[in-house]
Amino acid sequence: MYLKGLGTEKNYFEALNWFRKAAEQGVLEAQSNIGYIYENGFGVPKDIIRAYAWGSIALANGYDAAKIPVNALKARMNSQQLNKANMLIKEINETYGKKDNK
Repeated sequence: MYLKGLGTEKNYFEALNWFRKAAEQGVLEAQSNIGYIYENGFGVPKDIIRAYAWGSIALANGYDAAKIPVNALKARMNSQQLNKANMLIKEINETYGKKDNK
């Protein structure tokens, strides 16, 4: 809704806020959407590491639609970025825990 301005004005800060709340509850599309926001810099600085991390989490939790974007991001990353992303994935999983919701 906030990301695309459906029924309200676009507000990337609010979009990210609501996607984070949903991601905490295990909503896989929300996890992937956080990656999308960071990949495109919608209201935040572009961050390929965060984009890859969140997309990878969604994919690992069963959100198959994240496979192509995650692979495209990975192809653009160097080994240092991938290492940072993997550390971030571990940190996010420790914070939110893996959820089984789809």
